[in-house]
Amino acid sequence: ITGIYLVDLIVLYRMQSVKQSAPQINEPPLKSLISGLRYVWGNQTVLVLLVIAFMLNLFAAPYRYSFLPLFARYILDAGPAGYGMLTSMAGLGALFAGLWVVSMGNIRHKGRLVIWGGFFWPVSLLLFAISTWYYFSLGLVFLAGLAQAITWTLIATLILSNTSQPMRGRVMGLRSGVVISLPFGNFLAGAVAAVLVTWFTFLPSFLFILAGGPLVESTHNELKFTAPLTAITAAVVGVIVELTIGTGIGSGILSDGRLVPNSGLGQLFVDGRPAEQTLSA
Repeated sequence: ITGIYLVDLIVLYRMQSVKQSAPQINEPPLKSLISGLRYVWGNQTVLVLLVIAFMLNLFAAPYRYSFLPLFARYILDAGPAGYGMLTSMAGLGALFAGLWVVSMGNIRHKGRLVIWGGFFWPVSLLLFAISTWYYFSLGLVFLAGLAQAITWTLIATLILSNTSQPMRGRVMGLRSGVVISLPFGNFLAGAVAAVLVTWFTFLPSFLFILAGGPLVESTHNELKFTAPLTAITAAVVGVIVELTIGTGIGSGILSDGRLVPNSGLGQLFVDGRPAEQTLSA
């Protein structure tokens, strides 16, 4: 990353000064912002491009910050290294897209590419959301980064090409301000996840208990119902006891580089031997 910044500095240093073709106008920031908004409102092409950028920042871009860490840990079971590979694949896709756009020069039908990129980006994320295969997910994240970079690059190109030169600074400032929708997208993603968990997990469980409680009580004196319920209750309690004791006996800690076993319930002995050895015999 440091090398890339150094290359940028060298390129900027070697650039020759360009004469300004438009006179420099000094005006208050608020007035400049208002004039930029008025210009965008009157330029339908730029307005649509900014709306597209806002919507993609709101609904598609937050995946790298909201969902990718969770999918790497809980769905793909990839751990921190796998998460790093997923983010790297998104960056690699963006790099390939940037090189391709630069090599193509003045691309025809840029608007169509924006539409297709804005379509394949969410589609690749949708496929990623239902994928449980790590390597297939890597490819999908690569495609998402590819489509994302193509879309962003061409949106900026179209905005500049459809904006008069004196207004380009104001309009591109508004384009940068569109990124403000990204944190709102992260918040929206978390809120949607919380609502889904509430409606599809806790609420059905609550309704099941609320409706099932009186039904269970009504079968209290009928053996054909109470016997299976008693057996299920005993099995659940047995599993809880087994997990509690097993975890307590099998746990350990490291102290000064040495393993201290059976630290959960202390050192247990059965018939003069450590309980763990006796239970595993």
